[in-house]
Amino acid sequence: MSCLESIKYRQCSDELKPDLWFVYREENGVNVLIEERQSEDAAQKLCSELRLDLVADYIKSVVSDRLIDLELIQTLLDTGDHFIEVVEKYFQQYMININELKPLKGECKNFNSQVRELTRPYFAITDTDQCALMEGGADFFLLNSKVVTIGLASSAGGDNSYALMPLNSESANALLAEQ
Repeated sequence: MSCLESIKYRQCSDELKPDLWFVYREENGVNVLIEERQSEDAAQKLCSELRLDLVADYIKSVVSDRLIDLELIQTLLDTGDHFIEVVEKYFQQYMININELKPLKGECKNFNSQVRELTRPYFAITDTDQCALMEGGADFFLLNSKVVTIGLASSAGGDNSYALMPLNSESANALLAEQ
């Protein structure tokens, strides 16, 4: 279950409180109350706002200096896409400026080992950007707070061949410790 699907709402089961709605998050099989609302519409609206904030916060962690297109995020969320799809489609529209990448020391492992260290969402780049990055000789880059590598990969919502692919936190921390 992605983080978007973990934010839910439901009506109170107490017959004395039929107008009470709970907005909650599922976390490791436990429902964690976020807030109570007095109508289904209010609960649904809060869920929508929380999901929008969740995606916007993630995008800001990748490109902190940009204005975020909240309308596009909401449009993507309204289609019912999952978190990864929403973020990948967002970065199809607002591609990463490769000049923001800082090359890091380190070499990619063999394909099977390296793939196990990757995590989605991926950030699409153009073939031209891929060539420019490969000419620099680095296998890894720092993109704000994310350690990424380049590879042949598809991302939701586009037909680009290449993407920046984040390393999972354990692998990213290990690589950063070697800098």
